Amino acid sequence: MEEDHKLLKTQKNQVLKIIYRAGLESANFFWTTQQIPDTSIRKIIQVPRLNYIDGENYFRFEKYSCTFSPGVKKAVQHEAGSTSESFGGQLYYVDKWARCLKREIEAPDLWAEMEKYKTSVSLALPEQILNEPIPVYEVDEIANKLKQLADKIKEQFELTDEQNQFVHNKLNYLADAAKRQRSIDWVHTSIGVIVTMSMGLALAPDQAKRLWELMRSIVGGFIHLIGS
Repeated sequence: MEEDHKLLKTQKNQVLKIIYRAGLESANFFWTTQQIPDTSIRKIIQVPRLNYIDGENYFRFEKYSCTFSPGVKKAVQHEAGSTSESFGGQLYYVDKWARCLKREIEAPDLWAEMEKYKTSVSLALPEQILNEPIPVYEVDEIANKLKQLADKIKEQFELTDEQNQFVHNKLNYLADAAKRQRSIDWVHTSIGVIVTMSMGLALAPDQAKRLWELMRSIVGGFIHLIGS
């Protein structure tokens, strides 16, 4: 009895049609085989595996189940049971996999984008600086300067009303943070807020840097760590 699991040419053609329907580039896929344990016969068998070009995502056709990455709600999804025992059932999951793969391919890497913004607004703090409470009089001045900053941002970046409200909310949060945070902690919070604003306004990294410099020029006189 043949132990390895194989697909017919016509079956592979059906898989390709699903790839087409999902709007994926067929040239970015290739077939290989993979060794997996078959517990029913207590042997290692070869099964077909369709791989995406990134080397991480795949669909593996097993005898009575299937495994694929990405899954619907997790990185790797395994399906076993009546639905996946037949090739027709596995095609149902191929369709789900192809849609999930397209979703992941087209999704922006927001963490990578955030790192770009962090680089744009990074700040080397002086050594041996004490993380001291911000004086009350300075907290009030910071709040006033952040209001001026909001007006300057709206003017220089030509914000819509919705964007302007977003900026005001973030700067109000920053003004409130000055009441309870120490100086170094508040500077780090400021950097985080500028990064969040840059992403929310879809600014280019050079614009994010300009936004940070604008804040330093307006607020820096009251928090010496930022620098004016």
